[in-house]
Amino acid sequence: MEKFNMGHITSVLLVLALAGILHACSFFHDESTSSKRVARAFDKYLYKEDIVDLIPMGTSAKDSAILVNRYLESWIKQQLVLNKAKLNLSEQEAIKHMEKQLEDYRSSLIIYAYKKELIKQKLDTAVSDMKINEYYNDNVDNLILKDDIIRVRYVKIPKAAPDLDSAKKWCASELDEDITALEEYCHQYAKSYLLTEKEWILFENLKLELGSGFDSNNQEFEPNMMLESEDSMHVYLVYVLDLIRKENPAPVEYEREKIRDIILNRRRSELILKMEASTYQEGISKNYFELYK
Repeated sequence: MEKFNMGHITSVLLVLALAGILHACSFFHDESTSSKRVARAFDKYLYKEDIVDLIPMGTSAKDSAILVNRYLESWIKQQLVLNKAKLNLSEQEAIKHMEKQLEDYRSSLIIYAYKKELIKQKLDTAVSDMKINEYYNDNVDNLILKDDIIRVRYVKIPKAAPDLDSAKKWCASELDEDITALEEYCHQYAKSYLLTEKEWILFENLKLELGSGFDSNNQEFEPNMMLESEDSMHVYLVYVLDLIRKENPAPVEYEREKIRDIILNRRRSELILKMEASTYQEGISKNYFELYK
């Protein structure tokens, strides 16, 4: 009889066993079933009713035949390999090892589901600005930029759009009414734009939007500068609000979401550790377990 490496054998059986669990209820029938049989592998039968739902409504006869043939071939291969595995896994040690793996996997799924529900019910997801700033101040030396970042007003306007001169004036203005006018203009005419003034973006991402007339080395971009370029179809307006070069500390606004995720991950870990510790103490006080020497 053909033999295999024990670790490989048990891994194969584990996969096949899980596959068998998923398919057993739907596709395996007693021989007494009156439905029309379409395939057999050893003592297992596949019936017409098992494959009807595999074919979407409106599928042509040719495509239906292809889908059915693919499924039949896959089903037969599965049964053949399953039988082969059973023949080569008669060793009691291998069976026991496989059963332990299945039990360990089941236990892991149950524990994971409980932890997920515990986090859903108990985790405090509110992260205040004070907490974010506190983390930022404590870790600013580790929050160094790897790329240039920039805050801008950016507008891409078709050359045929009206009143371009006003758009340019509004783009460089600090007056609230001018910014409002620019927003309304962009809604109506701009191909793309960014007017969220507190939002930091990667300089490289901005360059992807800009025409070739801008300096690719970033050197002509400085705070409070108004820059303009064009191509055959569009005019590009950029008013630089602020810029921070790489290798400098990132501003807290740029790292806000990252810091929030770090704080929440810490809370998740602390919540799980607290649950495990209290569960262990409960086990001691109620004699749920014993350690034998």
